[in-house]
Amino acid sequence: MKESRFRLNFSANDLMKYYHGLATQVVTTTDNGYSIQFPARALRAYVDKNGAVKGYFRILYTDDNKFIRIDKII
Repeated sequence: MKESRFRLNFSANDLMKYYHGLATQVVTTTDNGYSIQFPARALRAYVDKNGAVKGYFRILYTDDNKFIRIDKII
């Protein structure tokens, strides 16, 4: 199992693209400079009361780079 860490700062307007079906994947840059992509639905648990997703996260994935889960660290 592998892990990467990254920050996200999505406003409610940013997330509306997902809810309207315009975006299904999130692409971001990890702390060590790699670009990663994962399903936007993985962030549902971290949407705050204002409809935003903000924080420091880690993503876990297999040795074959298959998504396992995302955890919020801060």
